[in-house]
Amino acid sequence: MKTTKIFTILSLAVILLCANTVYSSNLLSDRPQMTRKINIKYEVTVILNSRVELCNTYYIQVTDETGRLIASPKIFDPSKQKYVFTEDGPAKGKLRVAMLVMATDVDPYQCPVHIGARPDVKIGPFLLDETYSFVLRPVVKAPVDKE
Repeated sequence: MKTTKIFTILSLAVILLCANTVYSSNLLSDRPQMTRKINIKYEVTVILNSRVELCNTYYIQVTDETGRLIASPKIFDPSKQKYVFTEDGPAKGKLRVAMLVMATDVDPYQCPVHIGARPDVKIGPFLLDETYSFVLRPVVKAPVDKE
């Protein structure tokens, strides 16, 4: 009789522990959580007034006041108007400069048409979870002299 009581008590204890484990699970933490990274967003709009065929490679980039890139440069495509860059916050530095630059690994004398744009500068502070807009207006430059 004692053995039956001990097995009954142990069986009840195991059943209660299993039931407690099933009902105490946190359903919110069972699903993978998507964490939203808070960063600073820079949106560069390129307004090209005339259609131009490019034979050189150009990049759109955003830097700080020391020339440090805040994100990877993006290849300029004349058919694309908006470029988005993100920076992990908090922002270091007080300036952000959006610019159009020619790739360093191309021969500038090979192409008869060059474009350039005045850099757009914004003064900070640059706050987390905010978007800052820049506008670049490329113009066609005279061909580079070979002399």
